[in-house]
Amino acid sequence: MTFVSASTGEVLKSVVTTPKNIETKNAEKQETKALASWDCVRVSYDCGTTGWACGASTFEIIMNAWNAYDIACAD
Repeated sequence: MTFVSASTGEVLKSVVTTPKNIETKNAEKQETKALASWDCVRVSYDCGTTGWACGASTFEIIMNAWNAYDIACAD
């Protein structure tokens, strides 16, 4: 990677990176994303039933818990 001055066109700094280091960094980031992409929370309904709601985002977890109410508390 080379940094060049926009006004003079002079080379300010050159940085050499190896593809192996870049691949390692990308693999670490992808692994972190994969681990953090799914979560579950324990839910308790007013009918006394408990269960788990899972999802990839907070919104999805809330919607899954809300939608499961009709199944968990079907009277």
